[in-house]
Amino acid sequence: MKYYENPKVAQDYIDRIVDMMEGRREMPPVSYPPRGKEYHLSEFQGCPLQPYFKRTVNYQPQKDRESYLYFVCGRIIERAIAKECPSGELDGIHFTIDDTAPDGIPAEIKSTRWGSEFFDPPKHQPYWIERIKGYCKARGTTKYHVVVLFSHGNTGDFFPWAIKKNGGKKPAAWKNVEMRAWTFEFEQAEIDDFWSECLRRRDVLEAAVEKGEPIESGEVLSRRMDWECKHCDYRGMCHLSGQGELVQAIS
Repeated sequence: MKYYENPKVAQDYIDRIVDMMEGRREMPPVSYPPRGKEYHLSEFQGCPLQPYFKRTVNYQPQKDRESYLYFVCGRIIERAIAKECPSGELDGIHFTIDDTAPDGIPAEIKSTRWGSEFFDPPKHQPYWIERIKGYCKARGTTKYHVVVLFSHGNTGDFFPWAIKKNGGKKPAAWKNVEMRAWTFEFEQAEIDDFWSECLRRRDVLEAAVEKGEPIESGEVLSRRMDWECKHCDYRGMCHLSGQGELVQAIS
Protein backbone atom coordinates (compact mmCIF):
# COMPACT_ATOMS: atom_id res chain seq x y z
CA MET A 1 0.00 0.00 0.00
CA LYS A 2 1.11 3.52 -0.74
CA TYR A 3 -0.70 6.76 -0.11
CA TYR A 4 -0.19 10.46 -0.50
CA GLU A 5 -2.01 13.65 0.39
CA ASN A 6 -4.14 14.97 -2.46
CA PRO A 7 -4.97 18.69 -2.03
CA LYS A 8 -6.77 18.74 -5.41
CA VAL A 9 -9.36 16.22 -4.19
CA ALA A 10 -9.82 18.15 -0.93
CA GLN A 11 -10.41 21.33 -2.94
CA ASP A 12 -12.96 19.57 -5.16
CA TYR A 13 -15.03 18.75 -2.07
CA ILE A 14 -14.60 22.21 -0.57
CA ASP A 15 -15.93 23.58 -3.88
CA ARG A 16 -18.98 21.33 -3.51
CA ILE A 17 -19.68 22.82 -0.08
CA VAL A 18 -19.33 26.33 -1.51
CA ASP A 19 -21.74 25.45 -4.35
CA MET A 20 -24.27 24.17 -1.85
CA MET A 21 -23.97 27.20 0.42
CA GLU A 22 -24.32 29.58 -2.55
CA GLY A 23 -27.38 27.80 -3.91
CA ARG A 24 -25.82 26.08 -6.94
CA ARG A 25 -26.20 22.54 -5.60
CA GLU A 26 -28.91 20.92 -3.52
CA MET A 27 -27.91 18.85 -0.49
CA PRO A 28 -29.24 15.27 -0.72
CA PRO A 29 -31.69 14.17 2.02
CA VAL A 30 -30.15 13.06 5.31
CA SER A 31 -31.56 9.57 5.75
CA TYR A 32 -30.50 6.13 6.89
CA PRO A 33 -32.48 3.24 5.37
CA PRO A 34 -33.24 0.43 7.85
CA ARG A 35 -31.16 -2.71 7.47
CA GLY A 36 -32.44 -6.25 7.56
CA LYS A 37 -30.46 -9.42 8.24
CA GLU A 38 -28.41 -9.31 5.07
CA TYR A 39 -24.65 -9.26 5.60
CA HIS A 40 -22.92 -5.88 5.35
CA LEU A 41 -19.22 -5.23 4.90
CA SER A 42 -19.19 -3.09 8.04
CA GLU A 43 -20.20 -6.13 10.12
CA PHE A 44 -16.95 -7.90 9.36
CA GLN A 45 -14.78 -5.38 11.13
CA GLY A 46 -14.40 -5.32 14.87
CA CYS A 47 -16.31 -7.44 17.36
CA PRO A 48 -18.50 -10.09 15.69
CA LEU A 49 -20.94 -10.37 18.59
CA GLN A 50 -23.11 -7.42 17.62
CA PRO A 51 -24.07 -8.87 14.20
CA TYR A 52 -24.51 -12.26 15.89
CA PHE A 53 -26.97 -10.92 18.49
CA LYS A 54 -28.74 -8.86 15.85
CA ARG A 55 -29.70 -12.12 14.15
CA THR A 56 -30.33 -14.39 17.11
CA VAL A 57 -32.13 -12.49 19.88
CA ASN A 58 -35.60 -11.02 20.05
CA TYR A 59 -34.36 -7.74 21.43
CA GLN A 60 -34.58 -4.18 20.17
CA PRO A 61 -31.53 -2.36 21.51
CA GLN A 62 -31.87 1.21 22.69
CA LYS A 63 -28.95 3.33 21.57
CA ASP A 64 -27.69 6.00 23.92
CA ARG A 65 -28.23 9.60 22.88
CA GLU A 66 -24.51 10.22 22.55
CA SER A 67 -24.26 7.54 19.83
CA TYR A 68 -27.08 9.17 17.87
CA LEU A 69 -25.42 12.58 18.14
CA TYR A 70 -22.06 11.26 16.95
CA PHE A 71 -23.74 9.46 14.09
CA VAL A 72 -25.79 12.40 12.85
CA CYS A 73 -22.74 14.69 12.81
CA GLY A 74 -20.93 12.34 10.45
CA ARG A 75 -24.05 11.64 8.38
CA ILE A 76 -24.81 15.31 7.77
CA ILE A 77 -21.22 16.03 6.75
CA GLU A 78 -21.22 13.04 4.38
CA ARG A 79 -24.55 14.05 2.79
CA ALA A 80 -23.44 17.68 2.43
CA ILE A 81 -20.47 16.87 0.22
CA ALA A 82 -21.21 13.51 -1.37
CA LYS A 83 -23.88 11.75 -3.36
CA GLU A 84 -24.10 8.26 -1.90
CA CYS A 85 -23.69 5.58 -4.57
CA PRO A 86 -26.38 2.89 -5.00
CA SER A 87 -25.92 -0.10 -2.69
CA GLY A 88 -24.17 -3.13 -4.15
CA GLU A 89 -23.46 -6.76 -3.29
CA LEU A 90 -20.55 -9.12 -3.85
CA ASP A 91 -20.31 -12.72 -2.62
CA GLY A 92 -23.40 -12.18 -0.48
CA ILE A 93 -21.88 -9.13 1.25
CA HIS A 94 -23.63 -5.77 0.85
CA PHE A 95 -21.84 -2.44 0.73
CA THR A 96 -22.52 1.25 0.11
CA ILE A 97 -19.83 3.58 -1.19
CA ASP A 98 -19.97 7.23 -0.14
CA ASP A 99 -19.15 8.88 -3.44
CA THR A 100 -17.37 8.86 -6.78
CA ALA A 101 -14.99 11.80 -6.91
CA PRO A 102 -14.82 14.11 -9.94
CA ASP A 103 -11.78 12.18 -11.23
CA GLY A 104 -13.83 8.93 -11.29
CA ILE A 105 -12.13 7.33 -8.29
CA PRO A 106 -14.41 6.20 -5.41
CA ALA A 107 -14.16 8.20 -2.21
CA GLU A 108 -14.84 7.66 1.47
CA ILE A 109 -16.05 10.74 3.34
CA LYS A 110 -15.07 10.99 7.00
CA SER A 111 -15.12 13.47 9.85
CA THR A 112 -13.01 13.39 12.98
CA ARG A 113 -12.07 15.38 16.06
CA TRP A 114 -8.44 14.36 15.73
CA GLY A 115 -6.08 17.28 15.15
CA SER A 116 -5.42 17.80 11.45
CA GLU A 117 -1.80 18.94 11.54
CA PHE A 118 -0.16 15.61 12.34
CA PHE A 119 -2.98 13.28 11.29
CA ASP A 120 -1.92 10.10 9.51
CA PRO A 121 -4.85 7.95 8.29
CA PRO A 122 -3.29 4.46 8.59
CA LYS A 123 -1.82 5.29 12.00
CA HIS A 124 -4.80 7.03 13.56
CA GLN A 125 -7.71 5.34 11.78
CA PRO A 126 -6.59 1.92 10.46
CA TYR A 127 -10.25 0.85 10.61
CA TRP A 128 -11.02 3.23 7.72
CA ILE A 129 -8.21 1.87 5.58
CA GLU A 130 -9.20 -1.74 6.15
CA ARG A 131 -12.76 -0.99 5.05
CA ILE A 132 -11.77 0.70 1.80
CA LYS A 133 -9.90 -2.43 0.75
CA GLY A 134 -13.28 -4.12 0.72
CA TYR A 135 -14.77 -1.28 -1.30
CA CYS A 136 -11.89 -1.59 -3.76
CA LYS A 137 -12.74 -5.27 -4.23
CA ALA A 138 -16.39 -4.44 -4.76
CA ARG A 139 -15.65 -1.71 -7.31
CA GLY A 140 -12.80 -3.52 -9.07
CA THR A 141 -10.24 -0.80 -8.40
CA THR A 142 -6.96 -0.46 -6.54
CA LYS A 143 -7.23 3.30 -5.91
CA TYR A 144 -9.41 5.09 -3.39
CA HIS A 145 -9.69 8.58 -1.92
CA VAL A 146 -10.25 9.34 1.76
CA VAL A 147 -11.66 12.82 2.35
CA VAL A 148 -11.61 14.04 5.94
CA LEU A 149 -13.32 17.02 7.53
CA PHE A 150 -11.52 17.91 10.76
CA SER A 151 -14.35 19.40 12.80
CA HIS A 152 -11.91 20.91 15.33
CA GLY A 153 -9.21 21.79 12.84
CA ASN A 154 -5.80 21.26 14.41
CA THR A 155 -6.70 22.63 17.85
CA GLY A 156 -6.06 19.28 19.52
CA ASP A 157 -2.50 19.31 18.23
CA PHE A 158 -1.72 22.28 20.48
CA PHE A 159 -2.27 20.25 23.64
CA PRO A 160 1.01 19.61 25.49
CA TRP A 161 0.55 15.84 25.36
CA ALA A 162 -0.04 16.03 21.58
CA ILE A 163 3.10 18.06 21.02
CA LYS A 164 5.08 15.56 23.08
CA LYS A 165 3.53 12.67 21.17
CA ASN A 166 4.49 14.28 17.87
CA GLY A 167 8.17 14.58 18.69
CA GLY A 168 7.95 18.10 20.10
CA LYS A 169 6.57 19.53 16.85
CA LYS A 170 4.18 22.43 17.17
CA PRO A 171 1.46 23.22 14.62
CA ALA A 172 2.27 26.05 12.26
CA ALA A 173 -0.95 27.98 12.88
CA TRP A 174 -4.22 27.65 14.77
CA LYS A 175 -7.05 26.31 12.60
CA ASN A 176 -10.59 25.77 13.85
CA VAL A 177 -11.76 23.58 10.97
CA GLU A 178 -10.01 21.98 8.00
CA MET A 179 -10.44 19.50 5.18
CA ARG A 180 -7.73 17.21 3.83
CA ALA A 181 -7.74 14.28 1.42
CA TRP A 182 -5.47 11.34 0.69
CA THR A 183 -5.28 8.91 -2.21
CA PHE A 184 -4.54 5.26 -1.45
CA GLU A 185 -3.14 2.75 -3.92
CA PHE A 186 -3.21 -0.92 -2.93
CA GLU A 187 -1.63 -4.02 -4.37
CA GLN A 188 -4.28 -6.36 -5.70
CA ALA A 189 -2.98 -9.07 -3.35
CA GLU A 190 -3.72 -6.83 -0.32
CA ILE A 191 -7.28 -6.35 -1.51
CA ASP A 192 -7.78 -10.04 -2.24
CA ASP A 193 -6.35 -11.08 1.13
CA PHE A 194 -8.71 -8.75 2.98
CA TRP A 195 -11.69 -10.00 1.00
CA SER A 196 -10.77 -13.61 1.75
CA GLU A 197 -10.73 -12.71 5.44
CA CYS A 198 -14.16 -11.06 5.09
CA LEU A 199 -15.52 -14.26 3.57
CA ARG A 200 -14.02 -16.28 6.43
CA ARG A 201 -15.64 -13.95 8.97
CA ARG A 202 -18.94 -14.22 7.12
CA ASP A 203 -18.75 -18.01 7.33
CA VAL A 204 -17.95 -17.85 11.08
CA LEU A 205 -20.96 -15.60 11.68
CA GLU A 206 -23.26 -17.66 9.50
CA ALA A 207 -22.29 -20.90 11.27
CA ALA A 208 -22.78 -19.36 14.71
CA VAL A 209 -26.21 -18.03 13.76
CA GLU A 210 -27.31 -21.39 12.37
CA LYS A 211 -26.20 -23.19 15.54
CA GLY A 212 -27.47 -20.49 17.88
CA GLU A 213 -24.15 -20.59 19.71
CA PRO A 214 -22.07 -17.45 20.43
CA ILE A 215 -18.89 -16.98 18.46
CA GLU A 216 -15.98 -18.35 20.46
CA SER A 217 -14.08 -15.89 22.63
CA GLY A 218 -10.76 -16.18 20.80
CA GLU A 219 -12.35 -14.91 17.61
CA VAL A 220 -14.03 -12.09 19.51
CA LEU A 221 -10.92 -10.96 21.38
CA SER A 222 -8.78 -11.00 18.26
CA ARG A 223 -11.15 -8.60 16.51
CA ARG A 224 -12.78 -6.47 19.21
CA MET A 225 -11.51 -2.89 19.44
CA ASP A 226 -11.08 -1.14 22.77
CA TRP A 227 -13.89 1.37 22.30
CA GLU A 228 -16.55 -1.03 21.02
CA CYS A 229 -18.04 -2.29 24.28
CA LYS A 230 -18.88 1.24 25.43
CA HIS A 231 -21.02 1.88 22.36
CA CYS A 232 -22.34 -1.64 21.72
CA ASP A 233 -26.12 -1.91 21.32
CA TYR A 234 -26.06 -5.27 23.10
CA ARG A 235 -23.79 -4.44 26.02
CA GLY A 236 -26.64 -5.03 28.43
CA MET A 237 -26.85 -8.71 27.57
CA CYS A 238 -23.27 -9.70 26.77
CA HIS A 239 -19.78 -8.83 27.91
CA LEU A 240 -16.26 -10.19 28.04
CA SER A 241 -14.82 -10.76 31.48
CA GLY A 242 -11.35 -9.63 32.46
CA GLN A 243 -10.16 -13.20 31.99
CA GLY A 244 -11.27 -13.13 28.37
CA GLU A 245 -14.13 -15.58 28.91
CA LEU A 246 -17.33 -14.99 27.04
CA VAL A 247 -20.15 -14.31 29.48
CA GLN A 248 -23.80 -14.04 28.57
CA ALA A 249 -26.24 -12.37 30.94
CA ILE A 250 -29.79 -13.60 31.19
CA SER A 251 -31.91 -11.17 29.19
